[in-house]
Amino acid sequence: SEAGAGWELPHAFLRLGNCKEAMARGRFQLPSAGAWKLQFYIGVPEYKRRARNTPAAFPDEKDATPSPEDLLTVSINGVNETFSTEGMANGGKLIYMKTFPFAAVLDYTFVFKSDTALEHLHMFAANGELAFLGAANTLPTALLHLPGGQGEIGGTLINAIDGHPLIPGALVSDGYSGGNRAVQVPVEAPVLRLMFGNAEMYQIPIVDGKFSKQVKAGGFACQVTLKGFYAFFDRECSIRDSADVSKVIALSPLLNPGSMRFILSWGSHPHDLDMMLTMPGDRCMVWWKRKQCHGLAALDFDVTAGYGPETITIAGVERGRYFLVVEHYKGDREVDRQRDMSPAVENSGAQIAFYFGNSVKRMVVGEDGYLKHKFWVVLRFDSESQEITTCTPEVCPIDHAGIIRNT
Repeated sequence: SEAGAGWELPHAFLRLGNCKEAMARGRFQLPSAGAWKLQFYIGVPEYKRRARNTPAAFPDEKDATPSPEDLLTVSINGVNETFSTEGMANGGKLIYMKTFPFAAVLDYTFVFKSDTALEHLHMFAANGELAFLGAANTLPTALLHLPGGQGEIGGTLINAIDGHPLIPGALVSDGYSGGNRAVQVPVEAPVLRLMFGNAEMYQIPIVDGKFSKQVKAGGFACQVTLKGFYAFFDRECSIRDSADVSKVIALSPLLNPGSMRFILSWGSHPHDLDMMLTMPGDRCMVWWKRKQCHGLAALDFDVTAGYGPETITIAGVERGRYFLVVEHYKGDREVDRQRDMSPAVENSGAQIAFYFGNSVKRMVVGEDGYLKHKFWVVLRFDSESQEITTCTPEVCPIDHAGIIRNT
């Protein structure tokens, strides 16, 4: 399909234009002073003679082989690092990840140099992300607000694309390789951070994709960062006295510019929730009965035993509107007929993480979208305006099968 031809690629990357040298400089005011972890990747285009002239093709290009002499010098808060295409495979990626222990702003400079003036052959920086690790001197105050008692948190850390545990050194799928394992998990073992307000309360080691620890009871949020993967954050990781909490944490590999991804996670019940993504144009729907649409969108992973994740990757955004609905599979018998909605879905703890460009939007059942029969009707995404709209019955009307009606 050439439906996207001529459509401007969504701005999720930075690269040299049709020139041989340029600089981007600026200051980013952080929302809170403290420790921050910054991540983005540096990529090299890949020559393909039949690459399509659409955002779906990026970073493929058909002009020529990328230059082996491109340079990118990155300076952030006085920390300098230079990257070169020399030795990098075409289509390859390098991950930039740095922790800034005490930062209120990020002063950045990107200097690009090349021996060719052709934009499509230049290396690029893409999909920047900042993760807050906590503020200094907040722990003593936070400890005063904990209710007392202890509980246990445990669980697993897995790849959102194929469900494999994220064990250091293991190979997992990135959502682009047709199910092949193309990404190596970093050898540095990650940790689960429990946060209370701005304070980091615990760092829990994750060993071979598993974690478990007795901790003080409290209303925590939890976070995991891992090089080459989007950070995980869940504001609801509360630990009650004498109670156990089990988490399945699914991390998404970084996306290519122009791609997007939906990840559904939930609790132990119901066993089977399914995403239904309606595509622009012909209204093709990606779900468990039809796992691919338009050669771009695919259901990567489907879980039928609770927790999730269920993942859909769109390897090239098309012009138009996308609609996302979640269905409780075979959930008709659990519907409250008076309210015409499912208490099982309402109490499932279901969350959607929607990754697009440099942003992630998280939506929670009962707070976002609306419930109807056995469905959670979540969001509408307009790719041209890049506007995410929370669904209402007027914005996203559905029929008895959960199919979006004409809007």
